[in-house]
Amino acid sequence: MKRTISILLACLMILGMLAACSPVETSPSVSETFTEASDDGTPKQGGTLIVGLPGDPSSYNPNLARDEASGIVVEQIFNSLVLMDSEQHIVADLAESWEYNEDATELTFHLREGVKWHDGEPCTSADVKWTFDTVVSKSGTLSANLSNLTEITAPDDYTVVFKLSTSDFTLVSSLAWYGGFIMPKHIYEGTDWTTNPANQSPIGTGPFKFVSAQTGVQVELEANTDYFSEGPYLDRLVFQVVPDAETEYQMWQNGEIDVMYNALSGADFNKYDNDPDYSVRFNLLANRVYFTFNFAKEDNPLQDVRLREAFNYALNREQILTTGLKGNGAVAEYYTTPVFDWALNKDVTLPEQNIAKAKELLEDAGYTADTDGIYLSVTVDTFEFYDTLVVAQANLKEAGIDLQINTMEQVAWMEKVFGGNFDLTILAGDQGPDISSIGNRVGTGGSMNVGLYSNERIDELLALGAATSDQDGRAGCYQEIQSIMAEELPMIICNEYGMKVVVRSDVHGIPLVDDAARSKVRNFCFGLAWLE
Repeated sequence: MKRTISILLACLMILGMLAACSPVETSPSVSETFTEASDDGTPKQGGTLIVGLPGDPSSYNPNLARDEASGIVVEQIFNSLVLMDSEQHIVADLAESWEYNEDATELTFHLREGVKWHDGEPCTSADVKWTFDTVVSKSGTLSANLSNLTEITAPDDYTVVFKLSTSDFTLVSSLAWYGGFIMPKHIYEGTDWTTNPANQSPIGTGPFKFVSAQTGVQVELEANTDYFSEGPYLDRLVFQVVPDAETEYQMWQNGEIDVMYNALSGADFNKYDNDPDYSVRFNLLANRVYFTFNFAKEDNPLQDVRLREAFNYALNREQILTTGLKGNGAVAEYYTTPVFDWALNKDVTLPEQNIAKAKELLEDAGYTADTDGIYLSVTVDTFEFYDTLVVAQANLKEAGIDLQINTMEQVAWMEKVFGGNFDLTILAGDQGPDISSIGNRVGTGGSMNVGLYSNERIDELLALGAATSDQDGRAGCYQEIQSIMAEELPMIICNEYGMKVVVRSDVHGIPLVDDAARSKVRNFCFGLAWLE
């Protein structure tokens, strides 16, 4: 088993504190949680679902940068205006409907009536306005995607208007993403949102209510019986803290947990594919691993595009998939994620491994191999992705590039890389919710553009793509961006990430497996889960 990459922005922003805890009872065994089987496939009410969790949540404030454990829990407790389902479609959540004005400088949402916070207070447009005003003013997770927001108005309790400085048809996608959860104004207003007690005892509008947490053991939630939408069917949802992926897998095999946090990989990758006692689904994620370079560091030898081209030709992406990822992903072929297939530029693809071409480029750049066949040595700073890097290291050595892997603690890595004190690093993270999110990584000033790469034409195309409503017109913008990326190589793509999810056949409504659920809720929401 291999720990999967975080579903949150490359797992980059970690708060350094653990969740406040209260003693709770030990989880019941899985055998005690089952309800009677349904003969016709209709969801059954009742029972407890036990889900693996990679660690203790640091905070339940849903819009602060946070760890991966927090992210999966807050999905159960909070709602957003709209959400992105497992098929990358925008789905109604707290908003029943929405529309842009003609030039996409205003986006209006019409909220559901009668929605209540878990403490019984009504959820209204005032909560929405407060949430996004605070996200912007306090630099919340989503703030980089709201840079052209000039004002939010709430003309009545169930209408919210986002006013923009420029046309932006991508805003609705951004609001469907992580960091756009609506928070209770009456709980947070007038307090420090980083230290409010609700960060450890959250109050949301979601399908489950927070009950308690015990550090190193579990987080317990209960059904919100006043939930405004379909579900929940479960009585309780328990997240069992299991930091080690191998241990989690063993617990799942033993029936101690129902759903694993980690994807299936390794020797058992195909073990359950044809077993009628299990439901299995492979999900290609809008998430990829890539090298990126420091374009602001004058003495960085990788400023020379020929060296970056050599990297590109040296990688054996088939080997990275089979050995580095143990099959849990896909071979990278394009300069953007294939999840947004409508915007792919299939005329510019990643090259197959060509060691001779890589060496030719190094020699053209003025390098001469030493007696060991090494042209140059470079160091990659990292806190993750070790298996991928080991394969890449061997590939690069074939081409005469000595790749030194400098594995760091995550906080130290962040200080070094975001401080601009690096030549080469490796990143990953979700490329969604919209194809325009590539701007976060290659647009000037992009939130994940750690190498400070800048191209004026890419910036123009990003703006044009955001201001265009026609999908074909938008596709042309992003296809040209991919052409520029192929020439200038601001990043070298290693692989696409995926998740092979397996659950017992008596566990239903898990969106990464179940067709009915995946078109209604977020990837890791269990609001539609039920047990036979």
